[in-house]
Amino acid sequence: GVVGFKPTFDLLPTPGTKAFAWTLDTIGVFTNRVADAGFVVEAVTGRRFDAAVPGKELRIGICRTPMADDMDDEMAEAFDFAARHLTDYGFAVSNLELPDIFAKAHKAHDVINDYEGALSLSHEWFAHRDRISDRLKAIIEAGIAYDTATYDAARQTMKAARLALTRIWNGLDVIVAPSAPGAAPHGIETTGSSVMNRLWTAMGVPCVNIPGMVSRGGLPLGIQVIGPAMSDARTIAAAEAVEAAFRPH
Repeated sequence: GVVGFKPTFDLLPTPGTKAFAWTLDTIGVFTNRVADAGFVVEAVTGRRFDAAVPGKELRIGICRTPMADDMDDEMAEAFDFAARHLTDYGFAVSNLELPDIFAKAHKAHDVINDYEGALSLSHEWFAHRDRISDRLKAIIEAGIAYDTATYDAARQTMKAARLALTRIWNGLDVIVAPSAPGAAPHGIETTGSSVMNRLWTAMGVPCVNIPGMVSRGGLPLGIQVIGPAMSDARTIAAAEAVEAAFRPH
């Protein structure tokens, strides 16, 4: 597996890219190790990624998220193992239950994503519909079906969830959540389900995937370290500490 770093929303510039959902799209990087991800983003943005790697004082909230039922048995077992391992390693670990607004925000993400995607790809829809995949057609059709009132309500839900998240950081440095519902898929036809990522993308906060475990089929199983918005350097440093806990000694 590889490290994936999705910084705070808009930290990496998007000019020159093809937008899909402009209030959600976030540019990230893939690297071999967590420190390399910070190095790449530092080189692109000029921001310093030199925060000290925390020790055992790191305060971690273990969050299965409202999408926990989407995890397969293997991922659920791996995540429970990760939570125990981080506790045994000596970090200050606690369980985090998210308020109901976050389940609503997860659903709102899909409304926003589909609505904005339908607008962004309107030219492709009308000029090249026969060349669009069935999966993407379904997303565009869903977006076309939403009216502006539904879209605006979803945006308001998102704002409420982001405000609620600012209060959750009291007593926590980072959140640790599953990166995916299961192991990486075989082949290159799809990158797999993003169900475990959508909420955090919607929150606009930095996330670092750490491939700390392996499925019975030999494919990576990961956890993600999530920090407050605009705390990218500290989140990378915290992710380095978590990465070290899973690194073979």
